[in-house]
Amino acid sequence: MSFRKILVGIFMAGIICCGIGAGVTFQEYSSFKYMGEKRIGSNKIAEKTLTENLYIDKTKKLNTSFIAYNNENDNIELKTSKSVPKDKIQIKVRYDADNVKDIHIDKNLYNNDEYIGDDIYIDDDYDENSMDNVALENMTQTDESESAQKNPTSQEFFISAVGRMSDIEYVLSYKDEILKNIKERKIYNYVYPQIISVEITVNPENKNLMQL
Repeated sequence: MSFRKILVGIFMAGIICCGIGAGVTFQEYSSFKYMGEKRIGSNKIAEKTLTENLYIDKTKKLNTSFIAYNNENDNIELKTSKSVPKDKIQIKVRYDADNVKDIHIDKNLYNNDEYIGDDIYIDDDYDENSMDNVALENMTQTDESESAQKNPTSQEFFISAVGRMSDIEYVLSYKDEILKNIKERKIYNYVYPQIISVEITVNPENKNLMQL
């Protein structure tokens, strides 16, 4: 999906079944109208530009692709500028500041379309035993696999937004508006945009490496 959608079905079903002040009788449900999507947020747009290393060393150039998760327009724009160093890439992300806390970028490396990893991202809930198993597995890799890790053939930048709230928190925050819409016999698909647009800028010499 292009951007986040709030799953309000359970919440609304609870209101309908329990009758907690929705102001609508059961017989009237047939008159409800689906109104399409309704955006949540103030449309306060913020912008963040990150500069990343494009080469894994000074001589190795890789075909480069991009994924932007929860990108409202499903669109990534490519630009070139001589002001960008040849070994760098600039990623400018515009996002809804009410819905997004920060922008995060990961880079994955591949050898002939097979994922071979990059930096390991560990969250607060990681399992130490699991990580020990991963380390042990890495230590016992074959020479062929180790060679592949040293010789990636392509890379992928994964651009994602760190949301301010969970889906349930959004439902609770906007419950008054949801109840108001129910009283008006209107049903919406509530959405909260996160990433609005992504702009990639590279040195002109690297334009042919970009795959959008």
